[in-house]
Amino acid sequence: MEFVVQVIPKSPFNGVDGLRNGALLVRVKSAPEHGKANDEVCDCVAIFLGIPARTITIERGLASRHKTLSVPADCAPRLETAIDTIRGVN
Repeated sequence: MEFVVQVIPKSPFNGVDGLRNGALLVRVKSAPEHGKANDEVCDCVAIFLGIPARTITIERGLASRHKTLSVPADCAPRLETAIDTIRGVN
């Protein structure tokens, strides 16, 4: 399953911080150098979804703030629940 994230590098903290323009907003402390920020994005999303980081793949946008990530299809319910929680949907 694929979904879009918007990354804010050089942030004061790591973590998923809501939605922006339909994308999951992910803040990371690292600067976008040598793939460090990409690794932190995967780590943050993994913690957010409660899955291993190794199951997350950056499909598009390695050098962009807008990335398309993929997770195994069986993670879809977790992703939908997490996004609904951010939106405040019960």
